[in-house]
Formats: sequence, structure tokens, C-alpha cells
Amino acid sequence: MRSLTLNNGVPVPQLGLGVWPLTDAQAYDAVSHALTAGYRGQTVKPPCSNGAVTRTLSAAR
Repeated sequence: MRSLTLNNGVPVPQLGLGVWPLTDAQAYDAVSHALTAGYRGQTVKPPCSNGAVTRTLSAAR
């Protein structure tokens, strides 16, 4: 996956996965498939956080 380098040298992926309008079941499936495919760019913070995303990431550890 392509990334951009910020001024502080930290790389940021150019592709993001948004789950805001999804149901819990849809978000869980989307994040699970993304992790299986190798996606590793997660940013989860209120008010956009989805409980299913947190559960999926916890289960993947």
C-alpha cells in the first residue's frame, strides 16, 4: 500500500477504511476482511468509533 510521509517522518497510508455508516455486523465483517487482507491502518476515536471495530481489533490480537 502506498503511503505519504508526514513532516515528522511518520508514514501514513493513503488508503483508509471507513465504517461510520455501517451496522455493527457490517463493520465487524469489513474490519475482519481488511485485517485478513493485510490492512493495518487503524484510527478509532469518538464520536466516530464503532463498538464492532473495537471488538474486531481485540479479537485479532
